[in-house]
Amino acid sequence: MRTELELSMELLSDTIFGSGYSIPGGEDISVVADAQGYPYVPGTVLKGLLRESLENCLAWAGADAALAELLLGASGWQGEADARRVQITELALADRRLAPEDCYSSRVFTQVEGGVAKAGSLRSASCIKSGLRFCGRLECAAADVPLLEEAFAGIKWAGAMRSRGFGRVRFSLKPAAAKSSVSGVESAACLCYRLHLETPLIITDFDRSTGNDWDVRGVIPGSAVRGMLISALAEREPAWFAQNRVALLSAKTRFLDAFPAA
Repeated sequence: MRTELELSMELLSDTIFGSGYSIPGGEDISVVADAQGYPYVPGTVLKGLLRESLENCLAWAGADAALAELLLGASGWQGEADARRVQITELALADRRLAPEDCYSSRVFTQVEGGVAKAGSLRSASCIKSGLRFCGRLECAAADVPLLEEAFAGIKWAGAMRSRGFGRVRFSLKPAAAKSSVSGVESAACLCYRLHLETPLIITDFDRSTGNDWDVRGVIPGSAVRGMLISALAEREPAWFAQNRVALLSAKTRFLDAFPAA
């Protein structure tokens, strides 16, 4: 018999789930984010962490190491699930009342040789802030739940730069709530927009600016987009704006960040 569990991960320190990309003029190390700019943990990354911890648990217990491959598949496995195969979703941010930019902080690192920073070693990284919680779902055989709980409890660190104190995490599992149909939910419309810059644009990142050294954001914040649009509407369509200004300025209307596009 199979069962479904809710999987939760809490960040006990700033954490870096690297995207493998850098932002010119911004971070040398950027984190993986969804289309709205929120951080998340891909299922493949999560499965890799689980595999490593599960293999350790089996080794310590003197159990057959092949059980990890039975539950998680061979590395790179893309076949169909069987009765014992574990299925894991990505972990998404639990509280999306935060603005995407409020989920991150920036850190700067250097390599030290003989007590002096090594020339050319300065690197900056985007970090997911400590205290955030991510949630997803896991499906497995009911008999394997105790073993998986033990394996997730063994995952203490995740992400990049763990040797510098980043990536301390805590996982928890609980039975998934029964799915129920929801009626009476207000529908929402989503409009995609594209901005074309005719001249260079500077949006200062004050958190990363010091003295006379000013750094810029790698995105155009939704708040800036909202201010630009509302100013234009107030000037060009004053009657319409006066009628709809309350809805535009309320929490019912959200403006997401604009990210660089090819």
